[in-house]
Amino acid sequence: MSLDREAAGRIADEHLRRWRTGTTYGELVQRDLHRSTVDSEVTEGGTTYRVSATVWREQGDPAMVMTVKVKRAGGGLFSRSVLRQGRMHPDGTYVDGL
Repeated sequence: MSLDREAAGRIADEHLRRWRTGTTYGELVQRDLHRSTVDSEVTEGGTTYRVSATVWREQGDPAMVMTVKVKRAGGGLFSRSVLRQGRMHPDGTYVDGL
């Protein structure tokens, strides 16, 4: 069965929105240092999706990159996915995308 990109996009958007509004820059830095990726599963419309939330900082850039990737649970390494990204700056401002 193929990926429902609309449903996966809604899930990714909601996870990124909750993440950016519920965390601080300092918490993102700590997460990057200790456990940069957290995986979870969500079921919508009878389909289970794997949600991977990852944070990292590019060398020389103080902004933390927040990435949410959604794909069908049980899909292989190269299965289709939906990706949403944003950047949080040290002053707490947030910008969608890279």
